[in-house]
Amino acid sequence: MTQLLDISLEDGRYAFGTERLDRWLDMLTAVGIHEVELPHLFTQWGAKAAPRFRVRVAGEPRDMFGWDAAATDESYQEFLRALIPFLKQYFAERLGLDRTVFHISDEPNDQHVESYRLARKSVLDLLDGCRVLDALSHPEFAALVETPVVATDAVPAFRAHGVEPAWVYHCIAQSWDVANRFIAQDAIRTRALGWQLYKANAQGFLHWAFNFYSSQLSRWPIDPFAETSAGGGFISGDPFIVYPGPGGEPWESLRHRLVRDAFDDLAVARGAEALIGRERVLAIVDPHGDLDYNAGWVSGEEWLERRARLDAAVAEALAPARSA
Repeated sequence: MTQLLDISLEDGRYAFGTERLDRWLDMLTAVGIHEVELPHLFTQWGAKAAPRFRVRVAGEPRDMFGWDAAATDESYQEFLRALIPFLKQYFAERLGLDRTVFHISDEPNDQHVESYRLARKSVLDLLDGCRVLDALSHPEFAALVETPVVATDAVPAFRAHGVEPAWVYHCIAQSWDVANRFIAQDAIRTRALGWQLYKANAQGFLHWAFNFYSSQLSRWPIDPFAETSAGGGFISGDPFIVYPGPGGEPWESLRHRLVRDAFDDLAVARGAEALIGRERVLAIVDPHGDLDYNAGWVSGEEWLERRARLDAAVAEALAPARSA
């Protein structure tokens, strides 16, 4: 269990200490990270229960809530009425609420509409003025989520409901037809994401996990140099994208470099659009007009040739300014 807040309960009142949270934010700020997301307020796959918290009661640490506590349990709701205003004030002062993301629950399915709706309703007023994002694969939830983060293989279903996702994500389930970053995968299947995001005008992309060195459900730790699939629970490469080096230094994987290439492609395309226009950029990176999250695949060699043509077009556009 990882918890950055120190929580205590005395005489029916909750108090929060931020020593570890302050340290964490200081480390993020030191490396240039100025936006954060908070853990989900309710459990994954349906928002039916409360997450577990470690709380010091009468001076003694105690585990409170968890799967045995319903999302709408009054004791948990009372806790949220203390926790959420505290977090809003804290992050407003440290980062700004526009740089802080809250979550209700991860990946509810079509059987969870009512439980998700009730959980959301219970905290809706408390989250007024906050950014709320949730990962989704089912368009039934589009109207219930301020910013749906849609699985890339579910984008066609959302489009069929008239929703063009502003944010997308991929994880273990997106193993066919779309980009991902598994180990046993052609490199182009990872790098292609950059221009897919560009063509779709996506505003954000979400993916776990950077360094999940545990088995599925965190039942035991794993050695990522020997075990790459979370104890067989995930496709190899899904749980982490860097390796633990000496002294906690992250060692990047080839997949990490490919993800960086993908977002470099995205940045170059956006920069090029300001110089030569979106139509010309798309003519270079998507000459056949078939590029999408699940379409327009080409070889790695063709991808690099298109990137070279885009770089050349940018250089040509910049040449007059340089000569002047």
